[in-house]
Amino acid sequence: ADGSFDLVVNIDNIEHVVDAGAAVREMRRVLRPGGVYAVTTPCTWPGKDVSSYHIREYSREDFEALLVRGGMEPVRFLLETPYYFVLARRDDGWGEAFTRAGRCAAALVLAQLPYNLLVAALGFGAEALLGQGAQRGLAQKLVFLGVLGGTVVLQSLFLYVAALVVLERRGALQALRALPRTWSRGFWAALFLGTLLLVPLLPLQMLLDQAPRLVGRGDPDLVAWVVGLQALVGLLAWYVLAGSATLVYLSLVAGRAGEEAP
Repeated sequence: ADGSFDLVVNIDNIEHVVDAGAAVREMRRVLRPGGVYAVTTPCTWPGKDVSSYHIREYSREDFEALLVRGGMEPVRFLLETPYYFVLARRDDGWGEAFTRAGRCAAALVLAQLPYNLLVAALGFGAEALLGQGAQRGLAQKLVFLGVLGGTVVLQSLFLYVAALVVLERRGALQALRALPRTWSRGFWAALFLGTLLLVPLLPLQMLLDQAPRLVGRGDPDLVAWVVGLQALVGLLAWYVLAGSATLVYLSLVAGRAGEEAP
């Protein structure tokens, strides 16, 4: 039946199939959305003799193209010689991906709620420290850096919660309980990504801190342009972060998905 399996394994078979593209499409048909296709096949290179028992042997580029044409997205080559051992996932396309995300919307919102509450509490705490107007200069900068660092750490702790909900089809509470597994496998990668993507935002924030001075000098339009640019750069940074988090999750975290029942 369509969409019946989370995992399909194809060991040393596809090189014997005349219509390999149809075979890959059939594997995709029986996989559930986001399901994994594990496949092995002998590799080839210029000058290598093809076995008389094989219809075709593939270069890496040709094998990747075969998987993509069949509706699979190659995720990782675990072995490249003398055999390819590839993990691919069912590529659902934009329409199916958005439909699946819509079904997960409530769980996504609830699973992200602790992160948003903790970040809000961090911000309120900083305002309480600075609210009396007594903190200026170095103290103010230290509080700002503390809030910034705390936000990045919290973001790193919760970065993979969306993948747990969408890719592993967990509920909100199940995803939160599974977060420690993502910390042991991917926390440092998440921290690095979050810190790296702050780099283009910091100069814009520093310029915005000078907004009153710029307005006083008669440059309010410049402030508006900086705000717009900050929003655009922030959106691009989140887009890159979400994509990178998915790749890290699939390569580092999902490898132990079977150790814990969903």
